[in-house]
Amino acid sequence: MDADVTVLNEPFTGLDSDSIEALLALISELKDKGKAFMIVSHQLDELFRIADRVYVLSGSRPLLRKSSGGKRLVRELFNSIAERYDLANRLISLNLDCCWRRRTCEEALEALSPAGGGRISVLDVACGTGGDMLRCLKKKLDEKGICAEFYGLDCSENMLEVAKKKVPFARLVPGFAEEMPFDDESFDFITVAFGVRNFFDRRKAIGELYRVLKPDGVLAVLEFSRNPSILGKLAWFYTERVVPLVGGV
Repeated sequence: MDADVTVLNEPFTGLDSDSIEALLALISELKDKGKAFMIVSHQLDELFRIADRVYVLSGSRPLLRKSSGGKRLVRELFNSIAERYDLANRLISLNLDCCWRRRTCEEALEALSPAGGGRISVLDVACGTGGDMLRCLKKKLDEKGICAEFYGLDCSENMLEVAKKKVPFARLVPGFAEEMPFDDESFDFITVAFGVRNFFDRRKAIGELYRVLKPDGVLAVLEFSRNPSILGKLAWFYTERVVPLVGGV
């Protein structure tokens, strides 16, 4: 290997979010100055934000190679797995992801108070194939007798093609969370399920979420977090070590 290449092995392990942000900023700054890095990590979501090339491996066999870099890298990755994305989710989460999404819908909708019982606008960001959160939202809102217009935003065109068959009632829009093609204060209810990890610029994306959310609107984010309990550590080990291996198959 080139002696000028710095190798970092699992550099994000044990760091809090602020420390990870600082490390990513430092690596990006050094890259701009011509320094080369090879990072080995199970935390692919961090790599997507700074890598020019990403290799997903199973053993010693490369299963996926992308080289566009930045936001395009995330889009290309999800374009490549769109057809098997739902099956992978079921296998990886042991079908628990459906329960998590349903519970998120139920609890978040409790905070929603449509003005005068009128029609509301709902946006699912990083909607993927659309088969889970959007359908759950429609079912729950129908049960409450609330009329709604549904929108889905995702950077992967292939994911949206699959979603068209599952959620024909929704308007599906290609785009990135960091640059949403919507007017200010457009939505009463916004959801993001397991999408924050893949945002290229999280601060900017979160700013965009609040920009397009109405003042009295509801934002529901479903994401993994670190928990210091024994069960939490086991769950994090499964997420960081087992999930990437299964997801690459």
